[in-house]
Amino acid sequence: VRGGERSLDRIPSLNLPFVLRRIPAPLLILALSLTAAPCAAAFDWWPFGREDAAAAIPDPLPYKATLTLTGADSRLEKALRKASGLIDTEDQPPSGLSGLIARARQDTARLTAVLYENARYAARIAITIEGKPLEAVGPFDAIGTQPVPVAIAIDAGPPFVFGRVEATPLPPGVTLEKLGLVAAAPAGSAQIVSAEAAIANGWRQEGHPLVTVQPREVVADHASTRLDVTLHVDAGPVANFGRVSVSGTERVEASLPLRRAGLDGGLYSPQKIKRAETRLRDLGVFDSVRVQTAEALDADGSIPIAITVSERKTHAIGGT
Repeated sequence: VRGGERSLDRIPSLNLPFVLRRIPAPLLILALSLTAAPCAAAFDWWPFGREDAAAAIPDPLPYKATLTLTGADSRLEKALRKASGLIDTEDQPPSGLSGLIARARQDTARLTAVLYENARYAARIAITIEGKPLEAVGPFDAIGTQPVPVAIAIDAGPPFVFGRVEATPLPPGVTLEKLGLVAAAPAGSAQIVSAEAAIANGWRQEGHPLVTVQPREVVADHASTRLDVTLHVDAGPVANFGRVSVSGTERVEASLPLRRAGLDGGLYSPQKIKRAETRLRDLGVFDSVRVQTAEALDADGSIPIAITVSERKTHAIGGT
């Protein structure tokens, strides 16, 4: 299937057009009945069959994972269980002990991210495999019992709040209060990331196409359970729309997307970029449309725009 088209001539496993052309109607029923069982067996083969897919894993090692949480409510526990790959993929055994160790290490990062999102920066995560700490388990260690017992113990620690917050300069109409970055407010990591994105987008709305987000500074004071945050967003210069280039056109004249995009000068605006993509898609002649802003200004201080399209096939009909 490509571009909304489906061709039976391209399905070698069934080859229906050949059967319909060469076999008389009375024999067609017999032919289909004789091939029904092999076809059904073929579709049970991996990746369609779960049992064969599991058997394809070399040296599968079944395990049983448990999670215990202290210092937090059931809401956070539910979020941690949902994020845990050890729990979510327990019915899909990893490949040997090395695969189980890798899955447990990935879990540490996933669980840490959830704890940070909930402002738990002093949390402790301890994962044991068959009673031994994860750091002490080697890929060639002997396994005593199966399924292997895997225990995830989490001490959430106290929730942190914002202490000192700095993010200057801010675009017009954007304040730390509106962003939720105020002293004594819950200091979830997602709040910091979304605030940073909001500041960058605010500058783009003001005609700054080359906004750059510099590394942030975050300091967690465990004694006071406060999080000090400093955000660095460089707005860059204000620019107008400059030259517009088009690539990917074959049968369609390049002048058509140029006119349709409507990016003929004026102050840079992300809304105009989005509107140009919508107008080009609405033409109905392109499979894909991408309008990109250049990474540097031209000599005249304007921002170049590149339109990349992929034309649809002609005389094609699609359906679902």
